Amino acid sequence: MGHEELSTAADLLEAQLFGLEETLSILREELTAVTPGERVHVARSIKDTRLRIAKVRVGLMLHGRA
Repeated sequence: MGHEELSTAADLLEAQLFGLEETLSILREELTAVTPGERVHVARSIKDTRLRIAKVRVGLMLHGRA
């Protein structure tokens, strides 16, 4: 990969991270607004989103943008 390709990949990861962090914020707000029966689903989505955020952050570290 050339330098420009690495930069583009890192830019995409940063955009993805921003979107995931926004999603996590929305899910946290939803957690307090849903019924107890729905909370388990929202909590699972929060866990999955946190995992995706961690993976993106690792990718950014590999690109030197941590």
